[in-house]
Amino acid sequence: MATQSYDVILENVSKSYHKTRAVDRVSLNVKQGTFLTLLGPSGCGKTTTLRLIGGLETPDEGRILIKGRDVTHIPPYKRETNLVFQDFALFPHMNVFNNIAFGLRMSGVDRKEIDRRVHAMLEMVGLPEVLHRRPNQLSGGQRQRVALCRALILEPAVLLLDEPLGALDAKIRKQMQAELKNLQVKLGRAFISVTHDQEEAMTMSDEIAIMNNGKIEQVGTPLSIYERPVSRFVATFLGDCNLIDVIVQNVAPDMVTLRSNLGDFSFTPPTAWQPIVKGAAASLMIRPENIHIEEVNPAMVNRVQGIVSESIFKGSNTEYQIRVNSTHINVQVQGRSNLKQGQSVTAAWRSVDCYLFS
Repeated sequence: MATQSYDVILENVSKSYHKTRAVDRVSLNVKQGTFLTLLGPSGCGKTTTLRLIGGLETPDEGRILIKGRDVTHIPPYKRETNLVFQDFALFPHMNVFNNIAFGLRMSGVDRKEIDRRVHAMLEMVGLPEVLHRRPNQLSGGQRQRVALCRALILEPAVLLLDEPLGALDAKIRKQMQAELKNLQVKLGRAFISVTHDQEEAMTMSDEIAIMNNGKIEQVGTPLSIYERPVSRFVATFLGDCNLIDVIVQNVAPDMVTLRSNLGDFSFTPPTAWQPIVKGAAASLMIRPENIHIEEVNPAMVNRVQGIVSESIFKGSNTEYQIRVNSTHINVQVQGRSNLKQGQSVTAAWRSVDCYLFS
């Protein structure tokens, strides 16, 4: 493996606090110029992993490489990284110019060069007019961009973001998701972000690493993880899904037949799929938006009869809960739908619109 093609490499990295294993033999390769998000629930080890990359923590075992250089035991200020905190950590007594210029002054950069680079940074994020304001005179979104400028002005090879949008309200957060991704593309640098927000991760990331109990369960593009999760945890953590316990009846290259207490189903495996043996217990996953309850066509060979037990209108879509025997299936329909609570319906989906894992 050519280390030059990766900005960050973690090799079997572990970190424990007392008897708690916060990070457990994590290996991860971050490609050059990639926006990668560490996603997982609170306490899964994602923030500790970020701090290990930044040098704020030292691993108990394993190696960390940045731009091909082993930095495992090198202090933060000697690494090609910089960290943006959730609370932005701006100096309240300094104006925006001095906040951004602080790192350059500590590095002994010429005054004219500092002036040029600070102005260029603020132009890049669309904030040239806030140069002389203090942090308490800025909005949340403006403070976030100033914090980014302060981190990026030192030109780190890798920018680390710890819940970068967590302190913003919902509307500004959505706006900043797009701005942050556009900034990363413009700079062409690796960004590694930590969040527990699924939508944020899927909006901004080139790749997502799903973490659970100190381990990485799956790494891939948002689409590949969403459509082909490797475990029940990944399936349920990244988006809504229905999981049906099944027994594999037959395995063929183009079709897998399954049996469950809801009926018999079929699954069309993708090209890159690890076959599950006949007789094995497995989970059949169907995303709510792939289930149809009003327009059922012959291609939807997987069908169950149920009763509408709940209906929630959310503006752009309507969410239904369909009771099938003692099981509930969640369905998402675009726009408005007129199905009533207690109405009998057929829920159906195609064999290519589900996924099977052991």
